[in-house]
Amino acid sequence: PAAIRCATVHRQSAQGTLGVPAVSPESTVPPLHLLVLPSDHPRVIPVGWTDLVASFDSCRANDNGPAITGITLDSRQVRPGDLYVGLHGLHAHGASFAASAVESGAVAVLTDEDGAILAAEAGVPIIVVDDPRAAMAVAAAKVFGHPSDAMTMFGITGTNGKTTTAFLV
Repeated sequence: PAAIRCATVHRQSAQGTLGVPAVSPESTVPPLHLLVLPSDHPRVIPVGWTDLVASFDSCRANDNGPAITGITLDSRQVRPGDLYVGLHGLHAHGASFAASAVESGAVAVLTDEDGAILAAEAGVPIIVVDDPRAAMAVAAAKVFGHPSDAMTMFGITGTNGKTTTAFLV
């Protein structure tokens, strides 16, 4: 982790709730957990072009392309080696900013058919998919090393007690 900081919390509860006595807002309890602040540079596994394109169910892409070392959908936050994702937005299509993203270091664009027309002049390989949002999730998992594989997932169901159980877990 980039930085670790202790978090002190204030806990206030009704008498008897979870067996915890009421605590005034002015008092603090010892730190309950460590808060890990995210790094500006997450762990990245460079992904080869062929490997990336093969991970999509159906797509149209150039045969050859560069290795991808990051992914972003904000053209103002592109870093050299990034795959820029141009999504259709409310007022504009993100692919219309592809040239700006390439100037900042993007090496390829992921978008839909409409975006491919807008991004054609950017001069980098384009991956065209039917659902660029879903494809972005697949690409991000691949580039950032499938972080969800290391997570333990719990499902809590029922009518009563879900919040309490989630807190205790």
